[in-house]
Amino acid sequence: MEQRSAVNIANSLEHMIFDGTFADGDRLDEVRLAEQFGVSRTPLREALQRLESSGLVTSGGAAHV
Repeated sequence: MEQRSAVNIANSLEHMIFDGTFADGDRLDEVRLAEQFGVSRTPLREALQRLESSGLVTSGGAAHV
């Protein structure tokens, strides 16, 4: 899979949240998502931080919708 930037991953995750792929309260598994997007955990974590700053996800050791 092509290398994806944190911005692109954040946009994809945002769409997945809004289309119901992830329900409110779902845990976002970093390892699984990194594999799904074909990236290391670093750009995925950056994407999750972007979503957290916008209020779409929360983290307390693990990211949740």
